[in-house]
Amino acid sequence: MKPDPTNPQMLLHLEGAALFIGSLVLYAELGVSWWLFVLLFLAPDLSLLAYLGRDKRLAAMDLSREDVERLIADRAAARAERDWTRADTIRDRLTELGIAVMDRADGGVEWRVRLD
Repeated sequence: MKPDPTNPQMLLHLEGAALFIGSLVLYAELGVSWWLFVLLFLAPDLSLLAYLGRDKRLAAMDLSREDVERLIADRAAARAERDWTRADTIRDRLTELGIAVMDRADGGVEWRVRLD
């Protein structure tokens, strides 16, 4: 089976490889500090940058933040109505879309794009 270059996971892997190669070139050519190489290499894994890159990952998945927020609001409404079947169906749909949903103890919801 041939890899699909439009697959979001493939795009993330390609982006990571490009960042790694670019970081190596910058480190080798400029002779800059080892810490700059580490920073550039690890930048996608930093929480703030991962949060800022969320829209980019969603776009690669043909989704928007509004799409996800709408589904989460629908799920919250279903839970408030004690319609557990509908709430579970929406959560399953979010999981299929690659969105991890975490319910907080205070009743709020956090979500992130799964990378696996």
